[in-house]
Amino acid sequence: MLENNSDNSYNHNNDRPKTKFIGFDISLFKKKQGAKNGADYKNRSAYVTMTYIHVRDADSSSHYDDNIRGNRNGMNIVGLSFGGIFVPINWLNINKNFTFYGNFVGQQNSHGNNQYRSTEAYGMYIEPGYTFSNLSWKPHIFYRYTRFSGNKNPNGTVKRSYDPFFLIDGKRYTYGGYWPGEIVGMYMVGLSNLQIQQFDITAVPPIHFFTKDDSLTLGVHFYNLSLIHPTGAGFKRGSSHHISNEIDFSGEYNLDENTSFSLLGGVAFSGPVAKKLAINDAPKYVSPNQIGSTSGVLEAYFYKHF
Repeated sequence: MLENNSDNSYNHNNDRPKTKFIGFDISLFKKKQGAKNGADYKNRSAYVTMTYIHVRDADSSSHYDDNIRGNRNGMNIVGLSFGGIFVPINWLNINKNFTFYGNFVGQQNSHGNNQYRSTEAYGMYIEPGYTFSNLSWKPHIFYRYTRFSGNKNPNGTVKRSYDPFFLIDGKRYTYGGYWPGEIVGMYMVGLSNLQIQQFDITAVPPIHFFTKDDSLTLGVHFYNLSLIHPTGAGFKRGSSHHISNEIDFSGEYNLDENTSFSLLGGVAFSGPVAKKLAINDAPKYVSPNQIGSTSGVLEAYFYKHF
């Protein structure tokens, strides 16, 4: 794993310890009608996967003391993921249009490293959705609830902060596939001690630009973020949990399965937690009155797989 800065002197919980691991997964799946095989998730109409990982070796130097990515050495990770179309109800074409995805991950380590005696952490999400396949634009809506465990006591000896491990595989599953929003989730919060509620609607207009198989997907994405334990983030007992609300608008053009281009614009509205975090991280010469309550983003994203 690459590290964000070579000397680890200013990591802000973002550096990733070099890690060696062994593991396996077992999948049961049903391939989509007409698909040659189910080797790729895109060719599966439904699947269930169990995963086990054991970390053989990880950087446990003091750079990762009290870090959400610390105490990896010797960790055991168990995951259960599932998804697709598998509800056998004909009403409203649920057996064809209703999707349900989920992922549950548990992390345990009896060994102590980086100021911790042990690790007990989890991460999970569930995502029901529905596609209106009888409409020409085939709009798809879904709600996703995500939760990453975190320490209630910032000085506790049991690490309960979820370790995100390995996040990027190049192409997105959806916007917010890992990061809850293109502003707050991308730049301000870590994937620990966090609760996310996401609402999405996407549609594919029946138009083609260059080939008969290319497509354009339009989307609206809303995120509500909150802390599970404000005290674990250094706030006083009884403090607000609310971090932010964010809404993003996206357009993604797919020329083929290996080439895509997207544009996105969004705005985030800070809650009490986000404003406090921004003030704490601001340089001393910046007055709290200079920190606003909204932030915007405009970004372009190009993907090419060779």
